[in-house]
Amino acid sequence: MAQQMRMHDFDRPSLIVSDRRKRKHAQAAPRGGFFHSGLTVELQESLVEYARLTAASARADGRLALAAQNEERLSRREERTITMLNKAVDQYAYSMELFDAWAKEGGQRARSKADVAKALLNSTGRSKPEAQQLEYLRTQIEMRVLGLGWTQYATRWSSSADSRIGTVAHLQELLEEIICEEIVLRGRRQLPTEAAPPQSAWRDSAQLGTLDADALEVRMQAQFSTEELQARAEAARQRRIEAGISDPVEAMQGPAPDFDQQLVGKRIEV
Repeated sequence: MAQQMRMHDFDRPSLIVSDRRKRKHAQAAPRGGFFHSGLTVELQESLVEYARLTAASARADGRLALAAQNEERLSRREERTITMLNKAVDQYAYSMELFDAWAKEGGQRARSKADVAKALLNSTGRSKPEAQQLEYLRTQIEMRVLGLGWTQYATRWSSSADSRIGTVAHLQELLEEIICEEIVLRGRRQLPTEAAPPQSAWRDSAQLGTLDADALEVRMQAQFSTEELQARAEAARQRRIEAGISDPVEAMQGPAPDFDQQLVGKRIEV
């Protein structure tokens, strides 16, 4: 009985099937690409000889192409650096104008919630038009956010997801919150004494990954000193004044009085 079982084990066809699969797989194995299956021996030898003779010039052409690509990449990065510098200069010039308007005694700066509420009313005690209220509130907020660098109070002027964002009620509430913080810092004598440069926010930004050599070179060029940025911003302010975009005298004056019937027919001699 045991001998019959052993003979039965020898008759199992599993090994034969496995050998057939291996043999079939070996026959179906690819021999290579077009070089091995689509060319004759003479053409293969000719192609190998051509590759051997042109390898040196191909490597030289590749190095030239890589150098041209790196030069173009650096040129584009330099253009982005210059664009970033010009944007920083314009923003710094505007921040300096806002800071001057905020720091001027008796100027346009609101110092309390009562000043804000009074500025939103006309001479008859009624609310000003919504456009005038929004313009006043936005200017007051930008004095602190851009002029002082208090970016924690930055807000959007409108939002499709929330209709309350950018309304008079929203901006007035935000401005009153900023004024409360301003009063506390004034008591501690911690208010800024000059306009905040926009570059300080960029230096604190997070970085993902590791910079390569080219990026490090551009980063060193992009880190402008505050003195250089301030000198360029001063020149930009003069250009803005000459172009009539800004007026430092107007910015440092108090709020303009409401136009009513008392001013009809009056003239001012300059």
